[in-house]
Amino acid sequence: CTRVAFVSDASDLALRKTRNLSWRTAVTRVNAPGRRQVYIRSLGGTTSLDRALRGLTFLASASDRGVPGDGDSHSVAFSTNSRAIVWASDARNLSSSDGNGVSDVYQRVMTRRYGPKRNHHRAQQLAMDTSLVSVASDGNAGAGPSDSPAVNVDGSRIAFATTADDLVGRAAGGVSQVVSAELRGSGAPRLRLASRTAGGAPGNGPSGAPSLTAGGTWVAFDSAATDVGVTTSRGPDTNGVRDAMISTEPSGDRWLLGEGAAEATTNPMTSPHGNYIVFERGGHAQLLYAGAK
Repeated sequence: CTRVAFVSDASDLALRKTRNLSWRTAVTRVNAPGRRQVYIRSLGGTTSLDRALRGLTFLASASDRGVPGDGDSHSVAFSTNSRAIVWASDARNLSSSDGNGVSDVYQRVMTRRYGPKRNHHRAQQLAMDTSLVSVASDGNAGAGPSDSPAVNVDGSRIAFATTADDLVGRAAGGVSQVVSAELRGSGAPRLRLASRTAGGAPGNGPSGAPSLTAGGTWVAFDSAATDVGVTTSRGPDTNGVRDAMISTEPSGDRWLLGEGAAEATTNPMTSPHGNYIVFERGGHAQLLYAGAK
């Protein structure tokens, strides 16, 4: 672990000024007192950049110009390689496309670039870029709140819960759905509905608490929908409670993890390869060996 992420309403944690050209893009303005922001703390590491950043704290929930979010940020998740951080934010100034006035999902990516060559060497520069993930096909933020993001190992895939009905081309009717996003460089993310029926429609009940495998092709979540999970050995999903499920992308195959148990199965968390899944059942944690790859 070379970096950690956390949420704080402190106003004196982030890098405010520096003479080091390598850190210039990480400098941000003062956070308003009492406003929750997402921060990254560098613990050091084996690379020269990690060693150079050791002990520094950066504000993640900021625009590309270093302006802190003007609303609370929360629900932070960090990619395993410490390169990408995702979170939900009520701020409206992190992207010019965000004008919906509700919570949206963002990603901030830290990359290493090199400045002009001086004395036969190129100085390393830390670049931090913020992008809106919960974005509709028209380029604007979804017409409803999005939150609870999860991210895979390298930040190329993100899953989140949303009530927006314009993100995946199917009306959600105000019911929370789980959406997976495939990020493609500087282009708009490709969004797919994970909590969908066999016909591709949104589930008829709320879904949330997504989790991703390392590759991001397996999306685990829980849902109160009765038409999302496949028929189990106990019959159709008619237990009337939330069930833990897993979906593969882009094929869309879905399985119930709790086999339609009478008690709710919630908050599934997957191992990196998806072959082990932990979820809550009857107030206790349960481990499932799924045999997935």
